[in-house]
Amino acid sequence: MFNASNESLLYVLVETPGIVRAVGPDHCGEGSSSWLGTTVEKSFGLDWRTLVELAESRAPFASSVGELRMAPLFGDDTAVSKVLVQVGAAVPPRPSSRPPSASKGPLLLEWVRGRDSGSQRSVELAERLVDTSLPVYIHGENGTGVETLALHLAARRSHQGPLKRHRVGSDDGLFENVSVAEGVLLLEDAHLLDCASGDQLARALSDGVFANWQLIAFGRADLRAKVQRGEFSSQLAAQLRSSTVFLPSLRDRQDLQWLVSEMLKGLGTVEFTEFDVSPVAMRTLVAHAWPDNLQELRSVLARESAMADKGVIAELTLPQHKPPQSESPPAGGLRRQAERAALAEALQTSAGNVSVAARKLGVARSTLYRMLERHGLARE
Repeated sequence: MFNASNESLLYVLVETPGIVRAVGPDHCGEGSSSWLGTTVEKSFGLDWRTLVELAESRAPFASSVGELRMAPLFGDDTAVSKVLVQVGAAVPPRPSSRPPSASKGPLLLEWVRGRDSGSQRSVELAERLVDTSLPVYIHGENGTGVETLALHLAARRSHQGPLKRHRVGSDDGLFENVSVAEGVLLLEDAHLLDCASGDQLARALSDGVFANWQLIAFGRADLRAKVQRGEFSSQLAAQLRSSTVFLPSLRDRQDLQWLVSEMLKGLGTVEFTEFDVSPVAMRTLVAHAWPDNLQELRSVLARESAMADKGVIAELTLPQHKPPQSESPPAGGLRRQAERAALAEALQTSAGNVSVAARKLGVARSTLYRMLERHGLARE
């Protein structure tokens, strides 16, 4: 498995769904004892699924704490239940290297929570609901972090038993290999569950094989609308109705500048430990619609930082996306004229201060920027 003769190496035992349960030897890895009970995302920057995949492939991984070599440990059902991690010496980066997860991989819970009051309330609500053992459904647009939040909730309930992760539409059966009385059921792409399977799951949660299991489901659609169209089980939706959590889109959050600063912190090279964003580039970022939300923002910043001159992102050009349906321009000439007039009046009475104008109109500053672009007022 490993070369155990080197006593300077640190060994870490990780259990599903990604919780550090043991660290040793005691004399190795100063400060590593603080890892006990934490998630692998916090300790190594990897989610549980990625850790398992690396362990099964025997591929080493250069993390911020050192080179990781992993070996899977299988449970009674032949699934990986634990991973033994060997932490070696850190591999010095090349001068131009950046983290391999700079533009892909799991989002950080800190970004999902952010500094926006809406996203903070959503994460806090999800944590309170899951601690009551209620079934939880998290939904939001692509890239908002619904999976990251769901994994976080699963980690909070890891004491309840094993984790069974099921992606709707995959080959593995939802009701197969359920050999224990309680655990955590993590349901991915739950909005795609057909009515018959949804009815069956609702019964299983009430008095069947999942009666004592904690359900944490996540998807990208409002279940109420799908029930009205006859596309989702009304029985399962009824169980989730009072414990549904919505993650706001990036364009509706008020913390984009903070997110830019936090994401750029992990993209510095040896020469530049931090990046600076010019006011022009920041205005472009604020005005963008971000249809893929946090995931898209991270990818854009990774690309732009790679091309930045002397650590400064001076200006950038973002791809044009079709705006979400809910934010389409008002139909009809009169409504469009009225919106343009309201914008012009708000700017005039605010002496051109965009923040004050946004408050007068009762919209987010990012929304105001897009409205100005739409009416050709941004350049006036």
